[in-house]
Amino acid sequence: MSSYIENNLGPGETVIMKAKFSLWALVPQAIGTIIRIVLLLAMDYLKEILTFIPEFFFSIFTILLVIGIITVIFPILKILNTHLVITNKRVIGKIGLLSIKNIDYPIEQVNNVELSANFWGNIFHYYDLSVRSSGSSFSDSNISFTGISNAVELKNHVTFAIEQHAEEARRLQAEEIARAMMASKSSTADGE
Repeated sequence: MSSYIENNLGPGETVIMKAKFSLWALVPQAIGTIIRIVLLLAMDYLKEILTFIPEFFFSIFTILLVIGIITVIFPILKILNTHLVITNKRVIGKIGLLSIKNIDYPIEQVNNVELSANFWGNIFHYYDLSVRSSGSSFSDSNISFTGISNAVELKNHVTFAIEQHAEEARRLQAEEIARAMMASKSSTADGE
């Protein structure tokens, strides 16, 4: 478990389930990188064939290809620095390394868990997951955890935790009402 999650657990709080991130979510970036590397390697050959194209075009194209290859690092770092867990009391999550966004919603305030999958997600069975809370601001509601392979299980566990929390709250309320009724009965019996 990550130190971020360990540092945010409260007393008596246990992790029910942790999100698993699919490396298949990196397939689109990997395909793009392979294409860029092939184009970069083919540059010398293209320079000889396409002599009518100015040399600076190839320099600019090479720079853009190198930048494209470097940008593949960011999705990898994003996945490595993304954490999402469900505890018996809260949903805790963090995305990012330099620019960090996090969520920390008590189970009773979670309203909705949304799943979505793009073309690649449908093929490789991973989802994007968004957790919405009654206490969340609009900026919080834009946080989406991408590339989660066990998103359906996470959603089911959140739903179960919400139901379990509501059931516990109803039980405590019923006990409180019963105590109040017993106290009321005993006070009326003492008054007679």
